[in-house]
Amino acid sequence: MAGYCWKPQRNCATPFHSTAQKPFTVLNHDQVETIKCMCGIQVPVGDMIGICYGIPKGSVTIKWRIQHCSGYNGNGYSGWTSTTTVLIQETEVANQLGGTGITGTMSEFSTYGGNANGSLCVFPFTYNAQKYYGCTGDGHNQLWCATTSDFDRDQKWGNCQDLCPALSVFNVHQYTSTRADGTDSGAELFSFLYNKRASDTGLRVWFNGVLYLSTNAPTDTRCVRWYFTFNGTECSNPVKIENLIKMQPSNYYSDGHRGMYKTSTIEGICNGIAAGPIMITVHNGQCNNAASGGNAHTGWRGVTHILAEEIRLENPINAVVGKDGSIFRVPAFNIKEYAETKWNKATDVGLLKTFTYTKQTSYSTLKIKFAGNVRNRRNNYSSSWSYEAAWYFLINDSHCTNPGKIWFAIYQDKDQDWFWPVGVEGICKGIPAGTITIKLYVGINTGSLVKGNAYTGLDSATRVRIEEINLVN
Repeated sequence: MAGYCWKPQRNCATPFHSTAQKPFTVLNHDQVETIKCMCGIQVPVGDMIGICYGIPKGSVTIKWRIQHCSGYNGNGYSGWTSTTTVLIQETEVANQLGGTGITGTMSEFSTYGGNANGSLCVFPFTYNAQKYYGCTGDGHNQLWCATTSDFDRDQKWGNCQDLCPALSVFNVHQYTSTRADGTDSGAELFSFLYNKRASDTGLRVWFNGVLYLSTNAPTDTRCVRWYFTFNGTECSNPVKIENLIKMQPSNYYSDGHRGMYKTSTIEGICNGIAAGPIMITVHNGQCNNAASGGNAHTGWRGVTHILAEEIRLENPINAVVGKDGSIFRVPAFNIKEYAETKWNKATDVGLLKTFTYTKQTSYSTLKIKFAGNVRNRRNNYSSSWSYEAAWYFLINDSHCTNPGKIWFAIYQDKDQDWFWPVGVEGICKGIPAGTITIKLYVGINTGSLVKGNAYTGLDSATRVRIEEINLVN
């Protein structure tokens, strides 16, 4: 099946103030610039995301470290039995000072028109004593940029090649906070203003930070939901962007208090939001089920990251032809998200869901992401066995072999009936173009362990996102 290539047009109805070839978000699974702490008993599943600014181009060494939380000791373990994925990507991020451009030093596409003879944009540049971090329409009837760092001095400029129809991901913003909030329910935890540029795009948001819930007695059932609103309203197209933590009575704690801190992810795409200023807010509150709230905490001893970006779902364009004829591959394209509320699947072993996806090119890499809540509980508290539940994807009824399986597992040696948000993803190379079937299963992977009591998608939204990416050659 042939791929798609797009030539930049001069008049784009949806301005995109970047012309670089890497317009997507840094997703560093289990590695980010800030240490985050996970303190608990079971083996948790989670991911960590974040963007780090100001790193110059060139060879960069990235190390993943673990350390004790300040004032606490724990028996840490990383990468138990399942696949650990670290994805490192460059991103064009809107200026954190409120501008509409990007950070960086230079565009990778030449300009046209103006007086710079097709020279490259230089960012940031100074115009009327103000710094610009991307193409601007100020003082002109279309987007333009300076081709030196100081337009006021050099007066060199050109029109920007506008790539907005080609990009599946753009207008990336990050909000970070070190604030810890102990509000149990009904709080507006974090808010920030996002300027959406197009009305025909979806808005994808991520929350990544430490969440906590505890109860006061072993017989308590407690549940707290964390969720996004956009200008004060929850998403309804296709479903809410939410997740929850729920604790139910178990045999492990006999003396009252029980709880756990865990790095967690809540994410999703909301469609139908018009262009313009959007107030994005993260809340917590009572769950959609009958369980009452508990002792909740958001953002403990780490950095909370919230990312927002615009998405063109199922956009097939995978390459862009520059004015000089050079071909640049779009890093992410053909994005499809399957979202549904209340899976409520009590399956311990077997098929959970089947997804059909049409892959546009054979040279791209397939990326799959699961975001929802899961539980694994011991079936027999008196037994000395440890219990496992493993969730895994099959592509055309086979495990990925390049580089490896896409799966995660929860190991349980205590009787904890706890539901937690998880966000797990992986990539698979070598999948040819065409219609493929992707199946999500739950079961057991390690022969020395016993099948656990698994549950997937309790009373909130569950999402599976599938996309093609162009990895660095």
